[in-house]
Amino acid sequence: MNGSLGNISNKIMKTANIRQSTGDRRGFHIFRHRVATELLGGGVPQPVISRVLGHTSPDSLEAYLSADFKHLKECALSIERFSMPEGVFGNE
Repeated sequence: MNGSLGNISNKIMKTANIRQSTGDRRGFHIFRHRVATELLGGGVPQPVISRVLGHTSPDSLEAYLSADFKHLKECALSIERFSMPEGVFGNE
């Protein structure tokens, strides 16, 4: 295995058994997706985001635009009934 950041990221995810199902996106793609969605949510213009990510096609942001996090959060299940050690969420 070569020492590229992508390969290192993939090895860590494999060791931790994260996103190992067929079709799951792995490695730095998920980090790029996070950057794009954060920039979109922060009001950064789409052409700027495309340039930051190195995209050449204006259609390349479609996958990020379809992620409706505001409404996805409304579907989230509560974890209140599970005990959490102090400091897990950084607000204690």
